[in-house]
Amino acid sequence: SLLLAALAALVYLNTLHNDLVYDDALIVEQHLVIRDPSNFPDIWTKAGWLPNRTGIVYRPLSLWSFSVNYRLNEWMGLDGTDVVNYHIFNLILHAVASCLLLLLLLRLRIHQTAALIAAAIFALHPVHTEAVAALIGRAEMMAFIFGIVFLLNHQGRRHALLCSGAYLLAIWSKESGILFFPLAVAMDIIMSRKSETISYRRYAVYGTVAVAWIITRTLALGDGSQAVPFVDNPIVGMAWSRGFLTALSVQLDYLRIFAIPVSFSTDYSYNQLPIAASVVNYRVVIFLALLAFVIGLSWSVRRRRPAIGFAVLGYAVLFAATANMIIPIG
Repeated sequence: SLLLAALAALVYLNTLHNDLVYDDALIVEQHLVIRDPSNFPDIWTKAGWLPNRTGIVYRPLSLWSFSVNYRLNEWMGLDGTDVVNYHIFNLILHAVASCLLLLLLLRLRIHQTAALIAAAIFALHPVHTEAVAALIGRAEMMAFIFGIVFLLNHQGRRHALLCSGAYLLAIWSKESGILFFPLAVAMDIIMSRKSETISYRRYAVYGTVAVAWIITRTLALGDGSQAVPFVDNPIVGMAWSRGFLTALSVQLDYLRIFAIPVSFSTDYSYNQLPIAASVVNYRVVIFLALLAFVIGLSWSVRRRRPAIGFAVLGYAVLFAATANMIIPIG
């Protein structure tokens, strides 16, 4: 674990002096709520993710972490916006996330060598560059960390309140963390032994946490409605069928950059990805063929290798909110 953590941190050491750009600059330099300890309640009850912007983003724990970095700099006699402490925090998060993934894989009864290789790929894969190098990417990592802690405690049948606390921290880090609840259900269905019973009381507690978060978020942000600009996501201007097919084809791009991590870009907005006009689009056909293959493989080895099915279903669950198949996002 220590070697894995060191590997995850060392590969991103060159980010320590990265300047504040894009949303990083908006939060660290312009978000007044992180600068004064007296603003702490506003982080949880009023503040949005970016200053002077309304919208649907409510990430109080991640935003509070910037406040901690800001005051730590001041305590050290540095300017509050000095970047090094912020980047060090991101490196630590990535190292912790890599180690927790290894622990989860071992809990899922993956062979030790395979688990270590998978965790090392996670630690080194360039697809995570934006999450680690960009300060705002810590929301992704914090949601992942607390989500994995939630799954580990749920799988270990720890007290429901302890599990719920980790789950709430995941959602407070980033909204998509809410999907770790259905992922826990998938884990129970696929990975539990026959002698283990499913506790619906736990589900009720987790559901209560999710509902409480929704209420709190609504009180802080209002209805959270926000129009998605066409240039941010052309799917918003399409018929549902074309948008859904295009979203399917984009999943092929995700798989491609995982298998062949080259030619990354910081922007895949308007006119960067081809629109799928029909189901006979070759990108859609290839993705559906791959989907059919992995579903068939998961089913055929469901008793001997249930973790494969859990991985496939888990991918679908965690992507559900941002895959543009249910609703178009920015």
